[in-house]
Amino acid sequence: NALYENGLALELANHANHMADILHERVSEVASETDKVTLDLEAPANAVFPILDLAVAEKLRERWAFYDWDESIHQVRLMCSWNTTEQEINQFASDLREACGL
Repeated sequence: NALYENGLALELANHANHMADILHERVSEVASETDKVTLDLEAPANAVFPILDLAVAEKLRERWAFYDWDESIHQVRLMCSWNTTEQEINQFASDLREACGL
C-alpha cells in the first residue's frame, strides 16, 4: 500500500521513464556514428529497443543483462527501473561505444 500513498508509484514510474528517455538519447548518439547500432523506435515508457550487431551484443552481455526482443533482426530490450541512475546509463553508453569500436 505504501506505493500508492502520496504518489510514490507515479514518482517511481516517472523516474524510470525519464531514465529510458536519457538511455534512448545516448544509444541514438552511438547509432549516429556506426552501422552496428540501429534505433528506429521511440522509447515507450521505460524500455529502449535497439538493434545491435551480434558481436556488439555479446560484448555488452559480459557486463550488462538484457533480453533479446526480436532475434530475427537482433533487436534487444533495455529496461530502466525506479532505481536506474544516469551514471549507469552513461556507463552503458560508454561500453556500447567501446563494443562498437568507437
